[in-house]
Amino acid sequence: MDLSNIEQENEKLLIASKLINAKNFAKAKTILEEYIMKVTPLIKQDSKEEDLCFSNVGEFYVYIQKFKPKKNIIWVNCKLDIAYQWLAYIANEEQKFKEALDYIKKGLIYNPMNTDLYYEKIETYKFQKDWDNLYKVTDEVYPLILTSRDLAKYYRALGYYFIEKGIFEVAYALYMFSLEYDESIVAKKEINYIRETINNPQFNMTLPDAITIFLKNNINVGAPKENVQFLKKLLNEESLIKNDEETKFDIEENLFRLTNDDTYFHSLFLDLDIGKEEISEEATLRLLNKDKFMKNMLSNDYQLEYIIDTKENSYKGFIHIADDDIQEEGLDKDCPYKIELVGIFSSDNREHSFIEFKIANREE
Repeated sequence: MDLSNIEQENEKLLIASKLINAKNFAKAKTILEEYIMKVTPLIKQDSKEEDLCFSNVGEFYVYIQKFKPKKNIIWVNCKLDIAYQWLAYIANEEQKFKEALDYIKKGLIYNPMNTDLYYEKIETYKFQKDWDNLYKVTDEVYPLILTSRDLAKYYRALGYYFIEKGIFEVAYALYMFSLEYDESIVAKKEINYIRETINNPQFNMTLPDAITIFLKNNINVGAPKENVQFLKKLLNEESLIKNDEETKFDIEENLFRLTNDDTYFHSLFLDLDIGKEEISEEATLRLLNKDKFMKNMLSNDYQLEYIIDTKENSYKGFIHIADDDIQEEGLDKDCPYKIELVGIFSSDNREHSFIEFKIANREE
């Protein structure tokens, strides 16, 4: 076997993942260890060349730009870092914390940009109630953050630290700020826990209040600016992006979620039961014929009508779908946004049904 035929081995990690979810750690561990044993000899790491297991082009590009390695870095299609990450998870669940830290250290050899390994390390220190090391790892992971998901996890990890230290105002600010980047149930529960603990169920603060608290406590505000600039540069790297619209869209969506700059395309997931969602701080999209649409959306011919509300105006639009194909789309030409339907996802009981749109500024 060589790295050109690694796909079959990579698929075994999916089996390990299902076993982990089923708490069958012994079988999962066997699969992961066999994967590592087979794949590791294929990885080249010498004085001139280093094979690394990045998850996406953003990790690869930012690693090269940020750390400027002297070796020739080759991005290979294997997942040794993830295998070690899952072994660390199992070790933590089995309270083998020294073993977990060893797995994490090994995983970072193969992908220094794998933030999930750092967050697993944070879990290790949570289990051990080692708050100083937990805080230290949040400092280590921050410069690697490229997504809103990871930025929210960073704030939640710090929030946990400040709860344990009994500094509830800072913890509240962190959990509240994390919701700007990820609608996490965990964060909402922690916010309620803080309110109960301080015996003030109405306690709240504004985002400017939170930022002031961050600055006083030397906490980073928003995504690493250097990484945002790297991602913007990456969009112009034709040798890496080529004509891959899906990759380009993912990068643009990351940029939007990190910066709230709607210059970039982003996905808008609109819950059908709610029928309304913010596009940005300046605009909201709402459905006009939501109830009728939900009754008829499984038919072969239906029309979705919507309005985009901005601070200055409202703009009416529609999407007509027939025979499972978009036949026509229309939106007021003066609207500062453009909208494209990606998909409609319906559950049998109509709970959690949603529509995914692509949204962008209309080109001048």
